[in-house]
Amino acid sequence: MGTFISIMMYVLWTATIVAVLAATFTNFRYEDLNLIAFVLAVFVSLNSFLIITRKKQ
Repeated sequence: MGTFISIMMYVLWTATIVAVLAATFTNFRYEDLNLIAFVLAVFVSLNSFLIITRKKQ
């Protein structure tokens, strides 16, 4: 299960970086792309915070 979570985190981070770069290179013209990038950034930050603060079993 830990491997699956790690892979999903890498996929989420990659998608976030791609969305932020796409929004940046289009000069933030497309509102939907900006919203997708923002939502992904919020989710990946929250998920990373929760994984880091989770206690080891």
